[in-house]
Amino acid sequence: MSGKIPTIPGVTDGRRIDIQESCFTSESLRSIDSFNETTRVLAGLTIPRTVAHTISELQMFGDSHIDYSADTLVYDLGLRQRQTDYLRQFTIRYEGSIDTILSSEEEVVANCFFSNYYTLATDEAAASEMFADNSSIAAIKGLHPKGLLLVSQKQLVHKPNKKVAKSWANLDVINSSVNEIAESVTELVDANNLPGNAMHINESIILSANRLITRLRNITYNFLNS
Repeated sequence: MSGKIPTIPGVTDGRRIDIQESCFTSESLRSIDSFNETTRVLAGLTIPRTVAHTISELQMFGDSHIDYSADTLVYDLGLRQRQTDYLRQFTIRYEGSIDTILSSEEEVVANCFFSNYYTLATDEAAASEMFADNSSIAAIKGLHPKGLLLVSQKQLVHKPNKKVAKSWANLDVINSSVNEIAESVTELVDANNLPGNAMHINESIILSANRLITRLRNITYNFLNS
C-alpha cells in the first residue's frame, strides 16, 4: 500500500472501513466470477449478523443454554477469511494513488451495516468504536475522523460493462450464491444442537437470505438500467 490510507492512532493500528453498498454492486458487475464472489461476500457479511441478533434476543429472554456465538459461526465457516481475501484485492483511488482496501497484514474481524454502508473493522478495539458510533454518514463525512476510511463508488478503479453484464447478472446467480452461505450457516447451527431454538435461528437465516436476495436483485436491476 502507499501508506496514505489512515490507521487509528493508539488502537493497535486497527481501523474502520465504511464501504458504500453501490461499490459492491459496481465491483460485482466486472465479470461473472466477480459477481459470484461478491454476492457470497455480501451474504457472509449479512446473514451472520442476523444470527447474532437472534441469539442475543434468545439470551435476553432467558435462554442461557446458547453458548455458540455468531462470531464463532463466522470463523468456523471461513467467512472472515473470504472477506479479508476479497478486500485485499479490491482496489480504489485514494489521494491520488491506487491502493487495495486492505493491506496483506490486515484482516476483517467485525462488521455491520448502516445507512447503505457496509462497515468493517480490522481489530477488536476498532470494532468496539464502530459498534459504539451512532453518528450519521453525513456527520462522519463532515468530521473526517482519523483512522476511518470511507469508500464511495467514485473511488473505484474498475468500471463495469453494463451491456455485457446484462447477459449473466441475474436472479438465479444471486440465489445460488446467497443460498450457498445460508445453507452452510444453517448446517452449522444444526450441527451444534442449539437446544430448542435452532428452528428460530434457522428461520431468521432464511428470512435474512431472502431479504438479501431481494435487495441485491433490485440494486442490480436498477444499476444495470440506470
